[in-house]
Amino acid sequence: MTKERRGVRSHPIGLVTLDDGRPIAAYRAIVRLTCTDCARPILPGALFSRRTQPVSRLSAGQGRVDVCAVCRPLHLEGHMTVPSSAGEEEGP
Repeated sequence: MTKERRGVRSHPIGLVTLDDGRPIAAYRAIVRLTCTDCARPILPGALFSRRTQPVSRLSAGQGRVDVCAVCRPLHLEGHMTVPSSAGEEEGP
């Protein structure tokens, strides 16, 4: 059984830093995902973060949502990571 069939959609890569200096967990996409904030694709290999979304009647069952590195810029080892069209990160 493949990882995709078991529902594995990403791998955690560790802590990165947000623009305001706060640490946050970052993930690397295994399959194509969609950013909840802007609907951009998060391509396999791209870095992204997750945030907690309040569960409401309209979004029942969605507690943690995927957010792309464009909507929530991530800093890794002193440089900003921005997904390219190929799904890889580029420095500034």
